[in-house]
Amino acid sequence: MNGFKFTDLKCLAMMVLIIMAFCGDAGQYLLMAAALVWMFAKVLELHRSRKKEPPAQKGKAPAKPAAAPAVQEQASRPVAPVQQPKPAVPRPQPIDPEIEGVMLRHINFRITEKLQGAFPSATWRWETAKPLEQAVKGGSARIRLSGVPDWNFADVLFERSGRIRLEMLSLRPLEEMQKPAKEGPAADGNPDSVNLRDWYDLSASAVVRATIDEVYTRGYRELRIAEDGALYVLEQQVQVGQGQLSYLPGKKLWADLVPLFEEDDITATVEEDSILLTWAN
Repeated sequence: MNGFKFTDLKCLAMMVLIIMAFCGDAGQYLLMAAALVWMFAKVLELHRSRKKEPPAQKGKAPAKPAAAPAVQEQASRPVAPVQQPKPAVPRPQPIDPEIEGVMLRHINFRITEKLQGAFPSATWRWETAKPLEQAVKGGSARIRLSGVPDWNFADVLFERSGRIRLEMLSLRPLEEMQKPAKEGPAADGNPDSVNLRDWYDLSASAVVRATIDEVYTRGYRELRIAEDGALYVLEQQVQVGQGQLSYLPGKKLWADLVPLFEEDDITATVEEDSILLTWAN
């Protein structure tokens, strides 16, 4: 019989039946002996089978792949877009002190040239701690003036185009402002020696435009400048003062002032003893 083994239960049952059929009651000792022999053979078979098994597989279930759930979970999640690293912001490099000094001297010369073009005896000094920083940013810095009548300060305006403009300031205590202004000669005693462009930009343009804006609101269409620089309007042929220009150049130069007024949309007409200013309505 194929696959027959002594240790099978079928073999034990067959031996029991044969002994009982041929030996009867006297075969009980044979049954006990046959059962012991069968049990001993069964134990030997189990012992041999355990020796043949690999040590790692004894009593252990086959291990499940641990990485499979993680891979499946990762595949089910949407992949986040990869962010590109932001470019590093370059830090501003400090200006070399020697270069800073040279640049500031260039600016100083330009301011001095503009001031002394209108006021030959003018001197000045910085009031702002770090004026070069304002020049780079395109801001403004303040200077204190000397030798410039009617003004003791000025704001230096640094434009991004590289142009430098000056706004003249008169900063005094209120008590001094209430006193009458003192009249005096030009800084160098010669009203014909000034630089007209610088004089107009620093001394005349802002004052004239502000005065025109004020008298225009009161119905006037003309403003005059006297030989001493006084601004006035005529009311029934009577001169009514409206302000004062500092050190109007001499009559020889009045014709050269006409184009400067035209830049501010002001028509200037040179008369015998005054300059007539008119403007568009």
